[in-house]
Amino acid sequence: MELLLVMAIIAILAAAVLAALGGVRRSMTKAKATEQSKRLANAFIYYYHTYGRWPSLATPPAGPLDIDGMCLTNLTSKSTQYNPRGILFLDPDKTWTNGATDPWGRPYQYCIAASLDRAASGVPVEMGSAGSSPVAIWSRGPDGTNSATNPRSW
Repeated sequence: MELLLVMAIIAILAAAVLAALGGVRRSMTKAKATEQSKRLANAFIYYYHTYGRWPSLATPPAGPLDIDGMCLTNLTSKSTQYNPRGILFLDPDKTWTNGATDPWGRPYQYCIAASLDRAASGVPVEMGSAGSSPVAIWSRGPDGTNSATNPRSW
């Protein structure tokens, strides 16, 4: 009888620990996506400072759009046509091996302004205002929807 009681207590404690670890894992994944979206936004801005245009081929103001392979190629200095100086704006580490996708496997979304002195327009209302930032990059989060609680660059 005592053995069953001890086993029940151990099972309850194990369930509590596993539940806590799941919450930590979700928080870490969200923090990773926020950090990645900020890195992408900074790379977009550095690229604009260098070349006077955005790394995407979209005509600004534009968005929301998926960050595609062309953007990533231009930011990681693999394109001599759109990055003739071969500058590494974004480190092509293991983070970007599947393209510019968030930790849930979805492409990051972005909006860009016509220039650095303007605010990005076209950000979905659900995401909240991007303020005066000329680039807005966000993840659609674990559920795949736009929400102000999802990771974003602003």
